[in-house]
Amino acid sequence: MAIEAYEAGDLERALAMLQSAPALLTNRDASIRGLYLGLVHFALGDNNRSRDAFMRAVLLDPATRLDPDIHSPSRIRAFETARAIVVEGWRNDATEAEARGDTVMAVQRLELVLAADPEDVPAKQRLDAFRNVAVAAQAVIPPPASPDSIVAESEGVMDPDADSVATRLSLRSPGNAFALGLVVPGLGEIYAGRGGLGILALAAAGGAIAAGYLAESVDIKCATIPQNDVCPQADIVSETIDRPYLGAGIAVAAGVTVLAALDAFLAARRTNARILSEGTNSDRNMDVLPLAVSLSARNVRVELFRLRF
Repeated sequence: MAIEAYEAGDLERALAMLQSAPALLTNRDASIRGLYLGLVHFALGDNNRSRDAFMRAVLLDPATRLDPDIHSPSRIRAFETARAIVVEGWRNDATEAEARGDTVMAVQRLELVLAADPEDVPAKQRLDAFRNVAVAAQAVIPPPASPDSIVAESEGVMDPDADSVATRLSLRSPGNAFALGLVVPGLGEIYAGRGGLGILALAAAGGAIAAGYLAESVDIKCATIPQNDVCPQADIVSETIDRPYLGAGIAVAAGVTVLAALDAFLAARRTNARILSEGTNSDRNMDVLPLAVSLSARNVRVELFRLRF
């Protein structure tokens, strides 16, 4: 009925029916529910909620896809963006599990990656390498499980817990926000999901230092009496260049950096409190806030424009 309402263009009715669906569903049914929640939110113009619902659908069933013969290119792009975030998280989990020697976890995460993207050649090669090492060492690696059972065991995301997984992915660390803000002016704001303020803080700090550096005072000692305040080049004894405002520029930049870092710290705390409050106050609301930046042991992922460094 909800799908029929969506296809008929009755978005509000479709949304109400999807949100009132039974909590205890199979992973496949819950994934379809999340998929259509994402489509409805996308049609309503709520891209953040749409992305979170799409991510939840992939978590529950990595093989979930949108049919390009039915759905528009813009909907396909929105879904693929959300799917890429989830798959990249599994790749990072596999890398971290491999680094700490947890082969079973690494294999499970790589199987999830391949369930979502069967053409991922690097994941296939890594998985084959794990299995070859296991065979050589006479180790027993469990046979590939179905996507439903893998998701249920590795993430604990049967439908009642799916919200908690998406909520965990959306939380920001206030400590990380503050530390990043001190390392690079404005980076903490970007991490906390406030990209505009982050760029503004970076521009303000950089502008203060640039202004202090470019404001020069030149003191020339001349061997003769200057004519019209101009000393001939041949009579110049010494030339001293001073930048009297450089210290002030650095101080302003430091102040902007510290203030932006503190604001990022407080913004992250407020965002986390709001996410947790929404998760507590609604058993049926599967919507969470967007993921701005995610951290792992090896990289920082800035979702403002997806930059990895």
